[in-house]
Amino acid sequence: MKDPWESFVYLIEKICELQARDRLLNELALRAAPSPEIAAQRDAGHGAMREIITRAQDAGVLRADWALEDIAFITWSHSRVVEQTAGIAPEAWRRHLALILDGLRAEAAHPLPVPAISEDQLNRSLLADPDRDRGANAAPKKRWKWLRLPSEW
Repeated sequence: MKDPWESFVYLIEKICELQARDRLLNELALRAAPSPEIAAQRDAGHGAMREIITRAQDAGVLRADWALEDIAFITWSHSRVVEQTAGIAPEAWRRHLALILDGLRAEAAHPLPVPAISEDQLNRSLLADPDRDRGANAAPKKRWKWLRLPSEW
């Protein structure tokens, strides 16, 4: 594809489409590579993805502060959307993805509150067991119990 934005969108859409169609791939997206062979394939794919991302950023169509590691946030949230809607509205993930992609456009960019996670942080999070590895900043397990909205809402 010649258009850098369309190439980027195609990449992300295909990742999400594969995830929506294949439950095993959907689960693998949430974990570290289960073998050295799969890790090598993942690393080769990351190289190609970095090229597409850089091309879109250089063209000024993808926000400059977006990093390859941010794909994890798309696949993690996408996984949950697919899980919750597969039997009810199997194409609902496309709306979710369109909302995300609109937020990644360079012209929609506003400063982000924190920097992208590092590759090391991403790899550690893929190995983490959320129930075992709850840090001091982790949300309470029973999230709704602690939620208190201001009275003016």
